[in-house]
Amino acid sequence: MRTSEATTAFREHIARVNTNAEDCAIARQHAKGKQTARERIEGLLDAGTFLEIGRYTGSGAGSGPGPRASSPGFGQIDGSPGGRLPQDFSVSGGALGTIEGDKIVRLLNDACVCASP
Repeated sequence: MRTSEATTAFREHIARVNTNAEDCAIARQHAKGKQTARERIEGLLDAGTFLEIGRYTGSGAGSGPGPRASSPGFGQIDGSPGGRLPQDFSVSGGALGTIEGDKIVRLLNDACVCASP
């Protein structure tokens, strides 16, 4: 999987944007001796290959977007690209809403277009 300048810039931007919002979830999961969904997916995939679909789209419930229970995206395992769908049960018990469903459908559609498993 090639890495374009735009992808590299996007990943650098993501690294800068991630702050306290996820620190609370990380602390909560680590206190239970568990990993977050992102930690699990990063441990499974080749380093730096996961590109999440709609990372900053929330559930849409309430007055503003909130955290989401799924983190679909693409990444590589031993150099083989493919779609991945980790569920985050620390967010509403992993419940899926319309935004999460839309992200899963996009993952499936993108995988079909790219002929990727």
